[in-house]
Amino acid sequence: MDKLHAEMERTVSKTIDNKLVDYQISLSDNFYTKYLSYYDCPYTHEVVESHRKFFQDLSYYAIYQKLGEVTKINIQARLSELDTLVDISDNKDEFDTFFYKKFQFKLPEIPFEEEKLKLSSFDLKLQQALNYNPKEDERLRKRR
Repeated sequence: MDKLHAEMERTVSKTIDNKLVDYQISLSDNFYTKYLSYYDCPYTHEVVESHRKFFQDLSYYAIYQKLGEVTKINIQARLSELDTLVDISDNKDEFDTFFYKKFQFKLPEIPFEEEKLKLSSFDLKLQQALNYNPKEDERLRKRR
């Protein structure tokens, strides 16, 4: 769990410039775990590492936007409200509806999956050339 919290702290602190990010991370496990269940995904270090932008945006919009003064009490209150919302919501649409009713602003669509760019044939060949390992090629030739 410490590795997960350290990764979340690194990820969120890139967007949120605040000394209380570590405090927020220590309280937000339930929220992130249940919110990720909408995507059928576990809340693990690997998931955080591979979806940094998602966690940065989710933390900013759900927790810090329109929070007012950023204090331990306000962060704790907001996370308590978010925990309640994810507990009573069966899916992401319900959560979004409850979120809007509670906070009077709509949580923007945050893409979970990173959009992969479709590479041209030139870019694919360039990528292949950059990843070329001549030692690997020699081993294959020796086997034949």
